[in-house]
Amino acid sequence: MAIFIKLVKNNIHKSSSYNKWHALVVRNGEIDTDGLADKIQANTTFKKSEVKGLIEELVDEMKLQLQAGKTVNLNGFGRFHLSVESLPVSKAEDFKIQKDITAVKCKFMPAGKRDAQTKTIRQVFAEGTEVKRWKE
Repeated sequence: MAIFIKLVKNNIHKSSSYNKWHALVVRNGEIDTDGLADKIQANTTFKKSEVKGLIEELVDEMKLQLQAGKTVNLNGFGRFHLSVESLPVSKAEDFKIQKDITAVKCKFMPAGKRDAQTKTIRQVFAEGTEVKRWKE
């Protein structure tokens, strides 16, 4: 399998890379829970309904665990955790949750392996991923 890229010109005048080209991944559709269940059913002895039920339970339980402040680690896939964005205040006692928290976001960190030579973490999704140029 491969991911495809296309080149896009940066037209943002204030950007340091204005008028330069950069790669953008071409999204090749979307797969939902039903589609995943179909694919998993084809490769296992589980029925689609069983797979779909397990996926839905995983989603529900992940949501509960994230809302309880836990990091959810799907071994071999990655870790999820919640973070917040907030407005700055001059004094801690002036901080009001309802007013100063502007967003709650779910962050994802792909699973990875540490490279012994460079000491950097290589994400598992990058290993074996082929990149090809999109032909429009």
